[in-house]
Amino acid sequence: VIRGLPRRRAQVVATHASGASDVVDVDLTDASRATANLTLSIDGAIDGIVVTRSGEPVPEAQVMAEPDWNGNAGERERWGVRGDQYRIADAGGRFHIGGLPAGRYRVRAARPGASESMLWTQVGQVVPAGTTGLRLTVSSPGTVEGHVLYDDGSPPPAFTVAVGYGTPMPFATTDGHFVVDVPGGAFNLAVSGPTFIRKLVAIEVEDGGSKDVGTITVKRGRSISGRVLDASGVPVAAATVAAGLLLTGDGQKLYLDGESVGAQETKTDDQGHFLMSGFPPASITVTAAKDGVGRSQSLSIPSGPSSAEVDLVLAATGSVSGTARLDGAPLAETIVIASPANGSSSNFFVTTGPDGSFALDTLTPGLYAITPIIGGSGDKHFRRVDLVAGQRAQVDIDATTGPGAVEITVKTDAGDPVAAAQVAVIGLSVDAPNMAALRYGALLPSLPPDGPPVPFYTRKAIGVPARVDRMRPGAYTACAVPLPGDPRDPSVAQQLQERLNSLPMTCTPVTIGGGEKKLTITVPAAWTQPD
Repeated sequence: VIRGLPRRRAQVVATHASGASDVVDVDLTDASRATANLTLSIDGAIDGIVVTRSGEPVPEAQVMAEPDWNGNAGERERWGVRGDQYRIADAGGRFHIGGLPAGRYRVRAARPGASESMLWTQVGQVVPAGTTGLRLTVSSPGTVEGHVLYDDGSPPPAFTVAVGYGTPMPFATTDGHFVVDVPGGAFNLAVSGPTFIRKLVAIEVEDGGSKDVGTITVKRGRSISGRVLDASGVPVAAATVAAGLLLTGDGQKLYLDGESVGAQETKTDDQGHFLMSGFPPASITVTAAKDGVGRSQSLSIPSGPSSAEVDLVLAATGSVSGTARLDGAPLAETIVIASPANGSSSNFFVTTGPDGSFALDTLTPGLYAITPIIGGSGDKHFRRVDLVAGQRAQVDIDATTGPGAVEITVKTDAGDPVAAAQVAVIGLSVDAPNMAALRYGALLPSLPPDGPPVPFYTRKAIGVPARVDRMRPGAYTACAVPLPGDPRDPSVAQQLQERLNSLPMTCTPVTIGGGEKKLTITVPAAWTQPD
């Protein structure tokens, strides 16, 4: 018996050393108790051994298996309740991963004691369930050293170096020197700091070897400075100012470190002045707040190399509350995001209650998109709301599905299939040059405040067409961004993540009816080539 579950649809699975069950759907929306019969009928397994480059077994090595994702949402949603399969090898380096449904899996390994992020640095091997005798090779640890310097030869006062997605290691040296432990193989060094633009450096280290990468030259980037004022124009001391590529807050804090991208914060001085530096030439969102005074609008500073000076005016806040439902049923324990139109990369989120209700109590006045994030696919259905200072807006979102579906194939103008692409489908007529142009700031002004929720789906097509199911009939726009590289390679994925919003995109209208629609989007072949 599993108690304390929210009143919503759920998925249940059973696992055991001998196998696993299918994923079973249960509906607790209108029932206090549901019964699920789980049969351990899935006995697929992968067996193997983890060895060094010289063939010696690695006792207690870490091993992980996950499906070889093709980018469609259904597979992740169905797999989500199972979770990635982690195992510890025995004293002879051997491992057994059981209870795997039929399919292909990417299996990775790392030495004992290595951080979990080191597993994600490995490309691994892709094998079908049922594989025996798999040999996973882990490298011996090595080192990478170098110097981080500005283009004038001086070192930054402080910086961090991370291996792939690993934990950043801090340095504050007089000559910019650093040394980090690394696994053998190919990966990225991510060099970051508060006074310069983050830089990724692709390197390759021999097994157990040491590598000197020489000088990594970083650019100081641009700065954002200005003042924070109250509504009457008086400077505000000790106000918090936050800026970044993406600011994600929770309705109380301006941003959460783990949810935001390229973000930093500072306090204003006695005259209300602030200064932050080291931002890249991308679009930056900046905002400010102080308890008892108010919050500023989230301002979007356009892309470009120039520094910016802005005045942020604190004003009284408004609030919004409502309910989120899917096909009439409450969306319990679902994230709801409020995104201001004038801050293209700023948002605030809360989680709904058991009845689908939500409230955000501290938002600056203005135009917002309110959207629940639905299912493991992260589908969005957003509505416009206009917030007024001192008032609480009510917005109810009843997202509806339907019998329609679309299967999207991406090809080049030479007729070749695109190996990997980001795909977006939105229930509006748009013509966007890149993913950045699909942000809410560009979409909201044309929407009526009392209009129905607008569906917005994102998928990846990796080796197979992208697919969206359960769509309500109507007019949509489908867009495709060809990815110049394989996002299943961790080092490539990290590089693409930095550039996704600016990569070129092609859009085309599509009408969805009551059945399945097949659509081909054609992109220039040059867009698929690595830089």
